[in-house]
Amino acid sequence: MGLFTGFAVSAHTLLRRLAGPLDDSQKRIWVFAATSFAVAYMLSLSWAAYQPMAVPAIAFLICFLLAHTDKTRFRWSLRLFITVAALAMAAFAILVKLAMPYHWVGWQEPPVWQANAVPHLPELRGLRLSPATIDTLESATHAIQSACAPGDRLFAYPYAPMLYALSRRAPATFAYLPWYDVTPDDVAERDAAFLLSHPPCAIAFLEMPARDDQRFELIYRGRPSSGQRALVRSIETLAKDYRVLFVRGFPSKAKLTIYGKPIALPH
Repeated sequence: MGLFTGFAVSAHTLLRRLAGPLDDSQKRIWVFAATSFAVAYMLSLSWAAYQPMAVPAIAFLICFLLAHTDKTRFRWSLRLFITVAALAMAAFAILVKLAMPYHWVGWQEPPVWQANAVPHLPELRGLRLSPATIDTLESATHAIQSACAPGDRLFAYPYAPMLYALSRRAPATFAYLPWYDVTPDDVAERDAAFLLSHPPCAIAFLEMPARDDQRFELIYRGRPSSGQRALVRSIETLAKDYRVLFVRGFPSKAKLTIYGKPIALPH
């Protein structure tokens, strides 16, 4: 609503400018509408319907509608309807966010009211998380640290840069975040070859269902192929000789596995 309303209002106002000068009110409307559209559009470049697009576009839309009700016979009833609808929309959005605070790339946080435990990792000090989340993060972090000496490099795939910070290990690849809309295919393919020639101390592999990978390729590439497949193949090749240190499944059917590089045996 914010994206298309901002575009429609700004385009309409611009057409009116071609017919003659705008007054101060019309100029303000054009600035606010164009800004709302531009911000929403830039945020939609990664994902077509992205929650932050609502700011400031939805606020502009509500104010625009309220301002234009003054020109109608049913001003008070329309203003009441718009206000109640806006409050209901806000309340609904809050309830949804409390019930599902985070869900992305296979990782879904439980409802906020389950976030009642204190994590032990210093990087998470001050937060309250669910016991399940804390157990996953702390177990995965300890598994990585058990396989990696200070200064060793970790590879986290695909969307798990938090593990670099929690384990205090630098990424083993050039791309910090190997994801479809972040890492070009040629960079991903070079990183895949580098991993095979320079095996990392550990691999954090958040494996998603195959249909999800195919869906992201269709969205971001428009074809069933991407450099991400080279990275997955390199992980599968290395994993044959690595130790499995930690495994955790998620309700989304994604699975997080921590692989540790085999300890070299003395000759």
